[in-house]
Amino acid sequence: MSSRHAGSRSLKALLTGYLRGFGLYIVVSVSALCLLAALAGVGALLVPLLDDLVDNAELWVMIGVLILWATLSFSVTLLIVVVTLVRRARQLDAAFAPLGLPGKLYLSNGRQYHGTVAGRRVDAYFHRGPILEVYVEAPFRTRVSIGTRDSLARSVGRLVQRQPLAADNPDFAHLDVYALDERWAQDLLYQPQARAALLRLTASSGSRDIRQVIVAPESIAFYLRYARVDEVSPEHVQQWMDDLLALVRVAENLPAPTQTAEATRLERKGRTERSSFFLPVLLGVLGLAGVLACFSLVIALVLIRLQ
Repeated sequence: MSSRHAGSRSLKALLTGYLRGFGLYIVVSVSALCLLAALAGVGALLVPLLDDLVDNAELWVMIGVLILWATLSFSVTLLIVVVTLVRRARQLDAAFAPLGLPGKLYLSNGRQYHGTVAGRRVDAYFHRGPILEVYVEAPFRTRVSIGTRDSLARSVGRLVQRQPLAADNPDFAHLDVYALDERWAQDLLYQPQARAALLRLTASSGSRDIRQVIVAPESIAFYLRYARVDEVSPEHVQQWMDDLLALVRVAENLPAPTQTAEATRLERKGRTERSSFFLPVLLGVLGLAGVLACFSLVIALVLIRLQ
C-alpha cells in the first residue's frame, strides 16, 4: 500500500466516522427542536388568546395535534437510538464475556470492561468513532507506537520532529514504528512470536479501519478505529488478547530499555479510572444547559412582553 493511499484512507476513515456521528446528532437535534418549536408555538398562541381559550375548541384541537406530532417525532427518534445502543451493548458484552470481563456503561453511548486476564489487569473501552481500546498492564518503562503507514501521521510526526524507525524486516514495510528506545524496539520486532502477533494486530480487515499497537511505560494497548461493531466478536477479542499477552511475555524476556519513561498520573487514570472524568464533564454540560435555558426563558419573556 502506498503512502499516498494510506494517507487518503486515514482521512476517509476519519471523515466517515465524524459524518456518521454528525448525522446522528442532526437527527436527534432536529427532533428535539421540533418538540421545542411546538411548545414555543403553543406558548405564542396561548398568550394573545387567553381570554378566548376556554371556549375555543378548534384551537385546543390544533394545539393537541401540534404537541402530539412533536412528541411522537421525538419519541420515535429516541426509541431508535436506545434500541441501537442496547443492541450494541449486548453484542460487545458477549464479545468480552469469555474473558470474564463484565461490561458497564461508558459515557452516554459506550461500554467499558475491567478485570484480570492471565493474571494481568485488563481495561477496555468502546466509544464514539467507533473506537475500541484494549489495555494490558505490564511494566515496559518505555514507549513504542506501531501502526499502519500513514502519510497524515508522518506529516504530524515531522511537525514534532519525530521520524519513524527504519525497520529491517520487510514484513513491517507497511507499518510505521516510532520508538523512544530504537534498539529495544528493533529487538522486539526481531522476535518471531512478537512479529507474528504485531502483524495480526495491525492487519486491516477493511478499507476504513485503522489499527495501532502502543507500548507505554505501564501497559500495552491495541487501538481499533472506524471499524464495524460486528468485527468486535468473541473470536477476534480472544485473538487480540492472546497477541497482546504474547507481546508482554516476549518483552519481559528482552534486555531492559536504556531510554526509559514514566507514566503520568493522568495517563494512568485515563487507562484504569476513565469514568472519574465523566462526572465533572457532566456537571459542566448540565451547568451550561442551565445557563442557556435561563437565557432562553428571559428572551421568551421579553418577546411576550413586547407583544
